[in-house]
Amino acid sequence: ILHSDEFKNSFGQKIKRPFEFVVSTLRALDAQVEDTRALTLTLRTMGQGLFLLPTPDGYPDVGTAWINTSALLARWNFALLAAANRVPRGKVNLADAMKNVSARTVGEVVDFWIKHLLHRPLPDQDRQKLIEPFGKASARFEMTRLPELVALILASPHFQYR
Repeated sequence: ILHSDEFKNSFGQKIKRPFEFVVSTLRALDAQVEDTRALTLTLRTMGQGLFLLPTPDGYPDVGTAWINTSALLARWNFALLAAANRVPRGKVNLADAMKNVSARTVGEVVDFWIKHLLHRPLPDQDRQKLIEPFGKASARFEMTRLPELVALILASPHFQYR
């Protein structure tokens, strides 16, 4: 099964459920969260309140259930909060992930975070969309803008899909 073409081509076919998105975001950022109860409101805003589904068949596993304007806005806001170290009762330190990295240009920093968060390269046109807000690929990256870059990657379809 693991070597089948169907399995190889199945990546990116489903959207992460809100719970999976929140957990994968926190794991990708190596977030240290003392109390996860504050995250239940975030999940509720995204449409997946814990133990709140009235029917016994479980939350849907199709993207249309999770992709609408309010749910996407909640996902983007959570990506911004997490990258900016504003998760309630949590700590995210993006600088720690880069302390032994020599990346200094916009292109190098973008490539580092793509690999760190997605574990795979992006198509050139999508990579370029991440570079453009920060200047040219060869320009020096302003580290104070690191949370913006990380949030853009977390909010991208490349992180949202599984």
